[in-house]
Amino acid sequence: MTWMAGLGFVLSAAALAGFRLAWARQDQGRWAALALGIALALATLWAWSMAAGTEVGIPLGITCMCLAGYLFVGANMEIRPARARRVTATPEERKPKFGRGVVRFILAGPLGAVASIGIGVAVAMQAPMVEQTRLVIGATLVPLVWAGCMAWTLCDGRVIRSAMVLSGTAIAGYAVALLPLLFKGTV
Repeated sequence: MTWMAGLGFVLSAAALAGFRLAWARQDQGRWAALALGIALALATLWAWSMAAGTEVGIPLGITCMCLAGYLFVGANMEIRPARARRVTATPEERKPKFGRGVVRFILAGPLGAVASIGIGVAVAMQAPMVEQTRLVIGATLVPLVWAGCMAWTLCDGRVIRSAMVLSGTAIAGYAVALLPLLFKGTV
């Protein structure tokens, strides 16, 4: 088990090197390097599943690749001097206003939660899977989608666009979940 775990570490570093090479190249060799990185990533998962079993090895392999990625980024980090600021103000550089902060809070928090719950309920009720699987996947999606909604809302410079997309997502999620039940007459 020990040497397979060591092989998993080496393969994860090699996979990341393949991905880095694919990113750096601009010619046809990019696709070969990308294929090499994917093959090495799959070999990493294989090595870890041989070392610790499939149920534990695959998450360990993914964690190993993530940690190797952090080390790879840290090793290639460069510190540059600060650039001079631009004269024109972009929406992100405007003075903060209390009202915009409140609107962003409402969008990221409650409206993002409503949208993510709508998606989770739609998956839990309408996905073509066994009932237990639908419930688990729907419940797992809610915090992930909510985090994505919060991150996107707080990073986007246009508040109205965020409001429209989140409202549309919430309406679509609940429509997918509940409209088939209305047509069956069970609601």
